[in-house]
Amino acid sequence: MNAHASTFGKQQETPEVPAEIFQILNNMYDTSDQLTLVPRENFVPLLDCKLHEKLRDASDRKDHFAMMEMRMIIETAVAKAGYGFCSFETGAAVSVLFEPEKFIDLYDLLEADQAVEGDEGLNAFIWRSGQWAQLQFVLAAIHYKSNPDTLGRFVSSAWKTGKGQSIMTANFDFKTCSELFEASSQRGLNMEESAPTKAISKTLYRGGALCPSLSHGMSWTEDRDMAVFFAKRLNKETPIVLSTKTSANRVLARFEHESEAVLSYDTKRPVQVEFL
Repeated sequence: MNAHASTFGKQQETPEVPAEIFQILNNMYDTSDQLTLVPRENFVPLLDCKLHEKLRDASDRKDHFAMMEMRMIIETAVAKAGYGFCSFETGAAVSVLFEPEKFIDLYDLLEADQAVEGDEGLNAFIWRSGQWAQLQFVLAAIHYKSNPDTLGRFVSSAWKTGKGQSIMTANFDFKTCSELFEASSQRGLNMEESAPTKAISKTLYRGGALCPSLSHGMSWTEDRDMAVFFAKRLNKETPIVLSTKTSANRVLARFEHESEAVLSYDTKRPVQVEFL
């Protein structure tokens, strides 16, 4: 074993993935296939499990090789138990086992309706968390009836995450997404990414494929070139760009990145169609 080898490999006892993890995975979605919130009490038994202790020890020692080995243990156990088909399942298991105490601390703060941004440790935890955890934060904010600033922070963070589609619209219906933006404060929505300082453009654009539902969507841009980019990226055969008058829409949020304007979901939105 070379000098950079992990001390974890020397351990004779391989920590097992606790049964509580599989209970969480088994109840990840409800009977309507809606993502569910993992309640605070489900994290408590994991605080004393050996795998969590070893993960935290490896993290404290900055032993990345040991952490990688333990992640492989988790992934293998999840696959053997028949999970892992959903993209969230492995990420959820790793996130829960790695930092159950952070989920508990965050939920305690939300229950007390205290400002999250004042806690550096929780801020770092929120910032580095994966997609499943980000959606859990949104669900927790709903569950604890968080103030509009806190809700907005979690909503915008989840909204800006995803490839090709926000994890918000991939897991919640459009009506729910619109309602969450409506319930959020602009301060909260722009806590991690600022809004443009200039006045909003009179026309907004959305690029994609020729599809009746394209005009219904929530993510638009003030930059036509950006819409053209997405249109050609998402459909090379029949790319189109839609345009709509800002005055005819309810603008829920604006973000600097991609000059994005988030509009309320609208099946009757008036649009102009441009074929590229």
